[in-house]
Amino acid sequence: MTDTQLLIADHALNIFHLVIVLFLTFGWIWVESRPLHRIAVAVTSFLWIVVGAFVGKLGYCPATDWHWRVKELRGEKDLPVSYIDYNLQKIGIHLPPERADQIVMVIFASIVVLTIFFWLKDRKRPS
Repeated sequence: MTDTQLLIADHALNIFHLVIVLFLTFGWIWVESRPLHRIAVAVTSFLWIVVGAFVGKLGYCPATDWHWRVKELRGEKDLPVSYIDYNLQKIGIHLPPERADQIVMVIFASIVVLTIFFWLKDRKRPS
């Protein structure tokens, strides 16, 4: 790939990643987006837990894997394991990687609880 193609891929993966993170974080809010949000949460859970156990890295994210490959081809070194940790560092927040992972896991667990709560609530709502 050329430098220009790598730059475009880096930006595209960043946008893709941000959209996923924002949708996972806030997609439960709107009734219309909840069915797709449930799927996104289920897929993310499967990747983080099942695929993560298979590859030996709980919390595994293929989007991060692809993104980091592009960044490494662009010459970036010493990338953190987590996309969230990477962005926190970019804005000047330097946490121990374990702490960043803990925060992400607590937020995601909260999102899972909210998703289940609203799924049950929405099922009781008359059509």
